[in-house]
Amino acid sequence: MKNRHKKAFSIIEVLVAFFILTAGILVIYSTTRLPLRHASEARYKITAFYLAHEGIELTRNIRDNNFYTEGVGWLNNIPTSNCFIIDYLGNSEADCDQGSLYFNSGTGYSHNDTGDETKFKRVIEILESTDDIFSITSTVSWGDKENEKIVIYQDFHNYMDKQI
Repeated sequence: MKNRHKKAFSIIEVLVAFFILTAGILVIYSTTRLPLRHASEARYKITAFYLAHEGIELTRNIRDNNFYTEGVGWLNNIPTSNCFIIDYLGNSEADCDQGSLYFNSGTGYSHNDTGDETKFKRVIEILESTDDIFSITSTVSWGDKENEKIVIYQDFHNYMDKQI
């Protein structure tokens, strides 16, 4: 008579296999979680940079339009308070506390609350204003942390008065 032994896994072998499988899944999860978080942060930084740059360009546009409007000072239509909000729809007002940006698929980002509220807040701060120079920063923030903001500095010069 032959001994027929059934071959089966012992409970220890099953537990070891389960532990190895669980460790493998955790390694895969931890290696993909960090790059996904960094990708999300990078997306916010890129968007904030372009929104901050847009704030500079909108202010430059007001200054340049003033140069070509007869009888208007070069800083006309730029709020004289220490900070203001601005968007391409023509919204410009002295307001440091607001600044929330809304997104509308038809019009893009603006301070009008006609779209969906975003995480972004843009404020233009006036650092210096004289007869010849106007210095500002455009700050876009999207969170509570110090590193969750982009600041762009720009000097504007009254170059029309310097022409010969």
